[in-house]
Amino acid sequence: MNYKLLFPTFRRRFKFVNEQLGLFGRSEGEALNVGTGEGDYDHMVSQHVKRLISCDINQDDLDFAKQFNADVPNVNYEIQDAMNLSYQDNRFELLVCLEVIEHVPDSVQLVKEWARVLAPNGTAIVSFPSNHFPFTYDPINRILQRFGTYVPIGAYGYGHWKLIDPTEFEQWIEAAGFEIMQKAPLSSYFSSAFEFYYPSIIQSLLKPNSGNAVGGKKKKLAVRPSRKDSWLGGATDMLISIDKLLFGWSSSSVNIGYVLRKK
Repeated sequence: MNYKLLFPTFRRRFKFVNEQLGLFGRSEGEALNVGTGEGDYDHMVSQHVKRLISCDINQDDLDFAKQFNADVPNVNYEIQDAMNLSYQDNRFELLVCLEVIEHVPDSVQLVKEWARVLAPNGTAIVSFPSNHFPFTYDPINRILQRFGTYVPIGAYGYGHWKLIDPTEFEQWIEAAGFEIMQKAPLSSYFSSAFEFYYPSIIQSLLKPNSGNAVGGKKKKLAVRPSRKDSWLGGATDMLISIDKLLFGWSSSSVNIGYVLRKK
């Protein structure tokens, strides 16, 4: 079972990517997944392109992703620095980069690399943790934001040492030559309240490389996902639906998803 799909924020992001890939359709070109991690999305993305290259800076995660998607014939895994990709200009028809931009030292340079390797009129599907997260998700850091500090839990768990301001992000992508095709706040006040600190604590205890760092310490007790969903996911879907019904108007969200087009 993919335990991540029981968490509203991950499940909502997963469904958003699946929906946008459906709108993208099918290409005979190549796709690039920048920062694939454990390879959760690679099976999904691979169905929409002739070839998928999934890269990451962490070799342990790539080793697992390769095993995790051993039955996917058109995906290749490669070590890459997201801010200095080795690929030629205008190569990819589709680019996916999920929850990566907050981990790199220079977010603007990462956006420039997206634009460089993506073909004209190519599509980018990206997401990141927003600094406008709901109070119900992480009240401690919501208060601490006023004092310019944070503690490494909640929104600042998962190895997040910075969150992204959507207004700044939109300035970066405009300067890099992108236009926004879709913008979607993914998890607002209701569904995020059900992740009141415990997922980041669970991850810190059980997930290999829980801080998403190069050379992270290995754990004796570690949990890796599978590709299978659980019937319990239906309960999570209900939380997501109620959240969209009650707070679909709000810009306050744990994560924000974008679909971009390179001009």
